[in-house]
Amino acid sequence: YPTNVLSASIQAPVPFKFDHHLDGIVASALGVTGQEGVVVTTRGGRGVRWAVNTLRTSGTQMINLGSDDRVAGAALINAEDALLLVAADGYARRLAAEWVFAPGKPNQKGKSLISRRSDLVGTAVSEQNAALWAVTNSHLLPVTTARLPLDESTKTQRLLKLPETAVVTGLLTVFDA
Repeated sequence: YPTNVLSASIQAPVPFKFDHHLDGIVASALGVTGQEGVVVTTRGGRGVRWAVNTLRTSGTQMINLGSDDRVAGAALINAEDALLLVAADGYARRLAAEWVFAPGKPNQKGKSLISRRSDLVGTAVSEQNAALWAVTNSHLLPVTTARLPLDESTKTQRLLKLPETAVVTGLLTVFDA
C-alpha cells in the first residue's frame, strides 16, 4: 500500500488495519512512495529485487518458493543502498542492493544470495542514520557492519559471536530521530 493511502490510518486514533484479510503469514508490511525498490529474501538464502512501481496493488507473486522454503524478510531499497543479510548462526553478508536478481516477470525463483546451511533470518538496509540490532532467542545484540566488506560472492563472514545455545531470529532497525 502506498504511504499516502496508509497515513490516514496510521495517524488517526484508530488501530492500524488492512482493508482486506491478508493470506498466509505477513513477513513484512512496508509503507512506500512508489519510487523505491523492494528486496524479498527467503530462509533458504534466495532473493529477488523489484521496482515498487512495477508491482500491481491487487497483488504480485514476487518470488516462487520451494516446497520447504518461506519468505524471511523484505527491505525497501534505493539503487545506492547496501543490504545486510544475516543467518541464524550469526554469519552475514553485505552486498549492494543492485546486485540482487531482478526477475523479468512474476513467480520466478530467486537467485542465491548466501551460501550457508543456516537459515537466512534477517534482511536490512545498512544505513548511516539507523542502529541495527540482532534479535536472538535470548536477548538483543548490537550489530556493527563496518568490518563487513561489500562482496559480490555469496560467502558470509562472522558478524556476531553467539553463545552456544543462541540463534539469531531476526533483525531490528531503529532510526535516529
